Amino acid sequence: MKLRNVVLGAGVVVVVALAAGVYFLLTSLDVIVERAIEHYGSEITGTAVRVASVDISLSSGRGTVRGLTVANPEGFSSDSTFSLEEITLQIDVGTVTSSPIVIDEITIRAPAVVFEVNEAGAANVDEIRKNAERYQPAGSGDGEKGEEGEAAAGEEEEPLRLVIRKFLFERGEIAADTTALGARRRRRSSRPSSSATSAGGGAPRRTRSGRSW
Repeated sequence: MKLRNVVLGAGVVVVVALAAGVYFLLTSLDVIVERAIEHYGSEITGTAVRVASVDISLSSGRGTVRGLTVANPEGFSSDSTFSLEEITLQIDVGTVTSSPIVIDEITIRAPAVVFEVNEAGAANVDEIRKNAERYQPAGSGDGEKGEEGEAAAGEEEEPLRLVIRKFLFERGEIAADTTALGARRRRRSSRPSSSATSAGGGAPRRTRSGRSW
């Protein structure tokens, strides 16, 4: 009886510990994703990437990122190269383990891009693009591969397939700053809201301001 009680007691402890771990993961998921976006985004772009908040619901397949900003590289103004108010994805949770994965809706609100040229004639977006092209994840160097690595490399992986049912784009803005080269002021242009829908993965039908385009 004593041994049985010890085993049952240990089992209860393990179950409680696992439940606590799952609870911690679920309640901390927003923070984990926020830190991941900022950490890896900054590594890839070579500049500071910041997020105001993240809201993810695993049960509904909905995720929202608010207040995303990508800072200018060194040698440019203190403005952000890119920012957006909010991006929301609604995923069909029944397709996450299948192919294609169905995204019911993507909404991008108030994205803003600042294209800036400095005194040396370099453009901020080009610098970020170069940083992204040079980026290599840790452990992805060209070291020697073992037999298992070579075998795995020889196997073809099925490409990730996505179906986007609906895409919404709201209140975009693009600004060009060439004042460092003598321009008097920035030039700005706004992009109207637009949407694209796709039925069954077919060709999307795009609309802008309520009209086809």
